[in-house]
Amino acid sequence: MRIFKSLSLLLFLFVSYSGQAQTTITRQLLKEYPNCSKSFFYPSVLRAMNVERNPDLDQLIRSIEEAAYIQVLKEGANVLNTRFSEMQTQILKDGFTEMMSMQGPDGKFGLFAHGTEHPDEFVFIKEDAERLILIDIQGELDMALLMKLDQLDLGVLQGVFDKGLSDE
Repeated sequence: MRIFKSLSLLLFLFVSYSGQAQTTITRQLLKEYPNCSKSFFYPSVLRAMNVERNPDLDQLIRSIEEAAYIQVLKEGANVLNTRFSEMQTQILKDGFTEMMSMQGPDGKFGLFAHGTEHPDEFVFIKEDAERLILIDIQGELDMALLMKLDQLDLGVLQGVFDKGLSDE
């Protein structure tokens, strides 16, 4: 369950800025679902969101150059049951390596990295009963730090994101 908390934290982290898409799958989703929720952000926004001054979170975001967050609500979006596996296939085709993949009661998760010794781009995908989510990160991620971040007060982070989303 700790891994689900850590991966879910990624979802909360990447929700508050406008920019441009990076990977093929990101561009495809934006084209395929023009009414999806989409946000793009840069390090300054992430640092501002670290209201608790958590040093682990600060260390994690220090190496992120840009990130995209896309959320497609299934209701009314005509999302096919095969869309998650199609996304996995496209990400692998783009030269990413699957770092982890899980399926459980909370849905399906996949984390992919581009690069060999020091991956420089990551794609996280999640599908549950209500939505399809993609997070596309340019920059490095310290996976050991990411696993520690489940210790953050997610309620505080959620409040920050809720406020940011209500301002859009």
